[in-house]
Formats: sequence, C-alpha cells, structure tokens
Amino acid sequence: MNVELPIVNDPAIARIFRARERFKLLRKGRRVGATRSKANDWIELAIGSDLEKKFLWVDTVQRNIDRYYERFFWKALRNLPKQLWEWNGQRKTLRIRESLIDFGSAERPENLEGFGYDDMFLNEAGIILKGDAGRKLWDETLRPMLSDREGTALIAGVPKGLRDNYFATLWETTQGNPLWGHYSMTSYESPYVRQEEVAAMERDMHPATARQEIYAEFIDYATTDMPWLHNFTDGNISTEAVFRPSLPVVLSFDFNIDPMVVTCHHLWHDSKGHHWHTFDEIVIPNGSVPAAIEAIRGRLPAQVLSNILVTGDATSSKRDINAIDHRSSWMLVKQGLKVSDSRFKVPRTNPSVATNRELCNYIAYAHPDCKVNPKCKTLIFELRYTEAAPDGSIPKKSRNKLEQRADALDTWRYVANAFLPDFIEKTHKYKKS
Repeated sequence: MNVELPIVNDPAIARIFRARERFKLLRKGRRVGATRSKANDWIELAIGSDLEKKFLWVDTVQRNIDRYYERFFWKALRNLPKQLWEWNGQRKTLRIRESLIDFGSAERPENLEGFGYDDMFLNEAGIILKGDAGRKLWDETLRPMLSDREGTALIAGVPKGLRDNYFATLWETTQGNPLWGHYSMTSYESPYVRQEEVAAMERDMHPATARQEIYAEFIDYATTDMPWLHNFTDGNISTEAVFRPSLPVVLSFDFNIDPMVVTCHHLWHDSKGHHWHTFDEIVIPNGSVPAAIEAIRGRLPAQVLSNILVTGDATSSKRDINAIDHRSSWMLVKQGLKVSDSRFKVPRTNPSVATNRELCNYIAYAHPDCKVNPKCKTLIFELRYTEAAPDGSIPKKSRNKLEQRADALDTWRYVANAFLPDFIEKTHKYKKS
C-alpha cells in the first residue's frame, strides 16, 4: 500500500531502527529527526503488516502527545482511507489497520502499566530517565512490558548530563552486552537541517553546551540541582543588550589564570527605570592582564575607554598572574587603560558569596531591565549552571567542573555589589519613574 509520508527516513536513521540489537540507545544532537522518523517507521510497519503489532510511545509530558500526533502521524495518515486508521484523542491511542500505537508520558507512569508491546520508543530519554524515577520507569514499568511479546525498544534523546541520569547509566553499564546497541548522531549528521544552520546554532552556545546539545556527549554538568542564581531565566537573555557608544561602559574583572574574564556592561537610568545590560565578555585562557587590556582596546573605541568605570576582584591574589614584574593586577589595568582613581569602583574586600546571593537573585527576579547578550556564552552558562552549597556559597573545589568555576559569574556579582548594593531595600528607586 503506497502512502506519501511527510519525509523519507534517512538511511543512517533507518539502519538504527533495523539493527539487530533488541534494545538500542541513541545518543543524539538537537534536530537530528529521530522523533519524526520513528513515527514514519511505525506507520510503515503498521501499513505493511496483516498482523497485529503493538507499539508504545513514551514522552516527557502528556500535553506533547497531541502535538506529535498532529505533526508527525496525522500528516501521513490523512492520505489513507479513513477506514484504515482511527485516532482516539481521549485514550491517546492510534489504530492503523490491525496495529495499535499507545501514547503515554513519564509524568503518569501508572497509566503505562498493564500491556505488552512489540516495540517501544522512549523520546527525550535524557529527561524522562533522570534520577531514581527514571530508573524505576525503565526497570520496573517499561522493561517488563516487553517480556511477553519479546519486544524491542529504542531509547533516544539528547544527553542531559552524567550524574543522576539513568540514560547515562544504561549507556555505560550495557557496554559489551549483545542485547544492547549504542548509537550516536550529531546535529551535523541530521539529514533535515543544513550544516550551515547547525554551525550558526553552535556559535550561539557555550562550548560545553554544544558538546551536549550538538555533539551528543554526556557532559558532567547536566542541570544543577541547587543553582546559585536560581532566578536567572531565558527572559534575562536578550539581543537588546548591545554596545551603545553614547552610554558609559563598566568593565568588571575577575583575575584568574585559566581563564581570566572581563565582562562589559551598561548601567543607566531613564524614565523607564534602571537598566543593566551586559553586552560582551572577554575570556582569556592562561590569564594575562596585558592580553585582557589588548582585547578591550580592540573592542571599545578610545573615546569610550576615556570614560569607563572599573570594578571587579578586590583581592587579585589568586595565583599571582603578575609575579614576574611584581606589580598588582589593578596597577596594570590602571596604566594600560589610563583609568583615573575616581573611576575605580573596587571594594577593599570581595562581598561574601553567600550573602551576595540574595542580592543577585533578587535583581534577576525584580529588576525592570536586567539583560545579558546571548553572545556572552561563558557568563550565561555560569549564571545558569553554577551550583550553590547548602550555605549559599559556591563550592569551588574543582576547576575541572564547569559548574564550580564561576569566574564570569563573579564579574556579574561584582557589578551588582558595586552599583546596586541597595536594590533589595530600595527597589522602588530602580523602577519606572
């Protein structure tokens, strides 16, 4: 029976579907097309078989099911005679000829039990298999449902970290088991998205994020259970935060060796209230103040540099990066950028990370216009994922853990401490006049 499908499955994806292993793990980048390809696969199997086949589609949340049906299944099925298929929107079941596809979600695992299946698709496995709930979902609910019919399963998704993620655990513990297949597809291997578009998407991401979202690697950060800046959201990220030559620039420094970070900000007040826009970041591997100064000069016009304000790390004592000539980091900044003493807004001591957390979170929540340009990849990554200790501090125990570095985040909180220290007590003065 000929059916015009919305896409033709790419041979690379089709080979994974037909691979000999009973259980297949697919570690994939964004926009690979595995989800809609699996929909097409089941439609073809159901149409081509006179036997009763039973399939189970497991997604993240119940409300996504109607969307997948409408976008991937209905578009193909509308070309079939109506008597050959039937969708029950209340039960979330789709019958095609003699076969039945059940749809369910990880948020309601109790509704999944009780039936046997020939094939199963776990969509967004990096999300639905998180934590102990994810382990129970597979081990105690889904896997037993494949026993009586000796069914198969495709467990696919973008990796979402190593820790507390059963998708990663299955990937590691089933290596060498002939029943399990392990497959990877990066976004660049997608047959449905141009490589130029993937490259543009990658340029907008922090390198660690790209390793996960594009290159389909298990990265040891995932989502942070206790984020230090828990009120930071996508709403704080905006292309409106751009360099404006007419406004003063605040440079905030964090002195470290790898990396050294400088962030660039505009802070101003008008009839709409207070504005804090972070429009750029400078990240210097193997930290060097002269290299940072050179980069700043390359990005900001001389007339702007003559009016800059400077804040940042009060101590500049982390592994003295200027030990050779024995001059302090701030002296190098002062001389290199020709900044007068009156333009330094550097406290004698750094604010306590724990006490500063309340101020920063309230700013992220209540400030009328606090924005970060999406090109500030390191800063955005750290604002999202830096983890907090129970006392509100940042456990900087390992430089190898990206969520414990907080170099760029430090520059952001230095600005908060220097220019908005009274935001909690006097929020009204930052609002619209």
